[in-house]
Amino acid sequence: MLKTFGRWIASVIKDSISKSVSALVIAALGALATAHWWSAITNAVASCEKWVRAEVVIDRWQLILLQLCAATLCGVVLFFLWLALSSKTKLTNKDYWEDRFHGLIWQWHLDSNYNISRLVPLCEECLSEVRSEHLYVAPARMSFTCLHCGHKSDSIRGDADYQIAEGVKVQIRRKLRSGEWFEAVKAMNKKSPTTR
Repeated sequence: MLKTFGRWIASVIKDSISKSVSALVIAALGALATAHWWSAITNAVASCEKWVRAEVVIDRWQLILLQLCAATLCGVVLFFLWLALSSKTKLTNKDYWEDRFHGLIWQWHLDSNYNISRLVPLCEECLSEVRSEHLYVAPARMSFTCLHCGHKSDSIRGDADYQIAEGVKVQIRRKLRSGEWFEAVKAMNKKSPTTR
């Protein structure tokens, strides 16, 4: 094992040295082949430096006009930067008016006192209205069926629409308090860009 390791180290060193020597030879040949270009490049850099440092006589009105143009250009650029940055709307909890609960999309209105009203369950497949159905099991459960496509929601514990609606309102208020509403708004915007 030690002999194999020693052979491997020797081959790595040998390959490294041969590659380094090859690279040096190629670099030297390249430098010799382009030797006449170096003087042209240094002359071009020197003439550019001379042109930049040269003294120019200009009237004051031309200088003022140049400064006004530069200021206008800077103002336009800053305006468009401000416009681009301010167009990104910042989400507030008033933007939280839709979420998914129990296999349904629920939409509501949130007033200035954070009272939830106009709570409406919708089909998550086609966004149509749904009809509630009692499942007649113990404990009492209900499900919702879409009036348009027939999609059924999960079975929900409760025996009346208002009980289920109150349970959804509890979840909405919990998300508003905990800050989870922000992720819910982002998720709903990605999945279904419904408009209000």
